[in-house]
Amino acid sequence: MLSANREKIRNKSSPIYQAIEKQLSYSLSKITSDPWFKEYSINAASPS
Repeated sequence: MLSANREKIRNKSSPIYQAIEKQLSYSLSKITSDPWFKEYSINAASPS
């Protein structure tokens, strides 16, 4: 099924692409707002 929808997913105006982008944006915002992630990214950015 994915191969049948490949062109729809590549088309950024497609409802499928828009839904994936919306869900991904929501999920990433939750991850990046988590205190663990913020602490991890600060420690990962500083040289050891």
